[in-house]
Amino acid sequence: MIAAGIRNRGSEIGRHAAVWLWVALLAAPAASQDDRDDDPVRLTGDAERAYRLAHWERAEQLIREAIRKEDSARNRQALCGTLFRARRWDDCMRECEVLAGWKDPAERPGALAMKGAAAWRKGDAAGARTWCAQAIEVADAKAPNAYPAARRSVRATLAFLEWKSHESKRFVVRTPPEARVDVAALAARLDGAFDACAAALDASVDGRIDAFVFTDQRQADEILGVPLSYAVPRERVVYVLPDAPVGHLVAHVVSFYAASAKGKERPRSVFLNEGLACALSGDALWERRMKEIPAEFHRTGKLAPLATLLKGEGVAADFVAPAGSFVRWLISVGGRENFLRLWREYNDHADPAGAAKPEAIDAAAPWRAVYGRTIDELDAAWRATLR
Repeated sequence: MIAAGIRNRGSEIGRHAAVWLWVALLAAPAASQDDRDDDPVRLTGDAERAYRLAHWERAEQLIREAIRKEDSARNRQALCGTLFRARRWDDCMRECEVLAGWKDPAERPGALAMKGAAAWRKGDAAGARTWCAQAIEVADAKAPNAYPAARRSVRATLAFLEWKSHESKRFVVRTPPEARVDVAALAARLDGAFDACAAALDASVDGRIDAFVFTDQRQADEILGVPLSYAVPRERVVYVLPDAPVGHLVAHVVSFYAASAKGKERPRSVFLNEGLACALSGDALWERRMKEIPAEFHRTGKLAPLATLLKGEGVAADFVAPAGSFVRWLISVGGRENFLRLWREYNDHADPAGAAKPEAIDAAAPWRAVYGRTIDELDAAWRATLR
């Protein structure tokens, strides 16, 4: 399974303010990345946008402005989450300490759990263990199973404290102590995938990407409950198995920042997101799938119309391989620059304010603007190449 958490409906700051622990920030499965319609937290649209784009300094500025107007626990949670994602560990720990002393004691376990996670990321193992222990102590005082999210965060932090780390040019590769992994070879594969994607998209990513390498799915389930393989592009994190293809996941991260650097979001179309990641993966397995699966579906009448695929969602090969085939064809016939324009402008071009009802959005407008062709015309031309 490959997923990337690419949906962006509703108020993401609000969602992460309500479910703001470290595990939610770094390891939420794709299905939980949708935003709740009933989320009670509402910050300014500019702050929301900055947060979604990983423009952390701007997001922090706007959240602090919101705190000056309303110094609420949820606004403080949003600030802690933003600082954590920005990897400003000391600042995050200070804000967590403020929240740990909040008048509502229910905030304390989560704040201490996040402070422990930030301490681990900073390299302070002793502090991490201390604050994690305090989080569990406070939770136990409430009830044996109280605050499950805080307990899950503590469990992950304590597990990762035992892991080893290896820094490459573009990654921090993290492995469990019992793993028999050729870390240097894996890091070389990751770096190579990054360089290829960055060159293709004319993009860069500030700082290193974290690559958590699990021995098997059971270990990932025990620590985080994350399906492998999985990427969290905004947080610059990928979760992998030692021998699994990595190019697809790295492409998700780089493509996010290709758009973010221009002040744009990635396309809302899961088909385009998965398609680009697949097309740039450089993985032999996905190369074979892109060649075989769309052609077979076309021959047997199982290939849905492009207009339907562009609105669809999925992470299985039956969805991702046709997506990769279409994106690769689109780049080959329309050129790299046109595709990059579509990639960087797709959301705003279709719905500049991000406020229109889905049925009011002209989904065909970007295709006419960039390629001068309708979706049906592009569909027919693509299918003609499937043999």
